[in-house]
Amino acid sequence: MRAQLQRLSDLSEALLTLDTPSFVEARRVYEKEQRKRTKTPALDRGLRYERAAQAHLRLLYPHNYLPGPWFSYRLAGRSGVVNYAQPDGLLFDVRAGLITIVEIKYSHCAESYFQLVDKYLPIVSKCFGADKWSFAMLEMVKWYDRDVAYPVKVHMKKEVHKAVPNEVSVHIWHP
Repeated sequence: MRAQLQRLSDLSEALLTLDTPSFVEARRVYEKEQRKRTKTPALDRGLRYERAAQAHLRLLYPHNYLPGPWFSYRLAGRSGVVNYAQPDGLLFDVRAGLITIVEIKYSHCAESYFQLVDKYLPIVSKCFGADKWSFAMLEMVKWYDRDVAYPVKVHMKKEVHKAVPNEVSVHIWHP
């Protein structure tokens, strides 16, 4: 089941949550059962790659990388409704005042752009403050195909921490 992409343009609030939202465990159980029925080699490869990439990033940046943080947010005009989002990770460079939003994909895809730019960037910048931090966006992939239709020019980075504010970067990592 793919998550619905939601363009976020007018947030009234966004907060980093310390606890996993209550609905998540029920959803995990449901998705695990669904995967058993519709298990595909591609899904397995993607999940294995994401686990390996998360472990790699935690090892590389033990004090600066936050894997899978949950955010709660509210849209203006719908203040009674609480929504949740979970980027794959955040890499903090406190000295530079930079937060890199990381999205992990097995293969480069346009979906990462919409997740990074339209969803996670507005939430993370609202939460941490665009006046206090700058934000970079990075897709970490095992396979990169330059012919994939992508909304903007991507900037290839040999290291995750080299992502630049206001750009979408791609980092190729092979476990």
